[in-house]
Amino acid sequence: MVARLVAPYEYGVFTVALTVFSIAISFAELGVGFALVRERRRSREIAPTVFTLSLGNAVLLALVMVVFAPFLATAGGRRSAGAIRVLALFVLLSGSALCRRHC
Repeated sequence: MVARLVAPYEYGVFTVALTVFSIAISFAELGVGFALVRERRRSREIAPTVFTLSLGNAVLLALVMVVFAPFLATAGGRRSAGAIRVLALFVLLSGSALCRRHC
């Protein structure tokens, strides 16, 4: 179905960007969210620290994605760099999503 809507080149661009995004998002949380689940009694106490670590890591990863997008996009051509930069915004948002779930 998607193949009929999107040209093969654009599909490749999105695939490269989504691969970079998937790798970045797996590193974005660093597992710090599990500390809130593991330490239920102290979750209110440690939530600000967990949020700060998660947001700081997401900002760092988003910046790496934006700055190094041309190098990360070598498999998909120059147009993949723009898609990687757009998906970097979602990595940034993922860092703040932790607070909505646990704070």
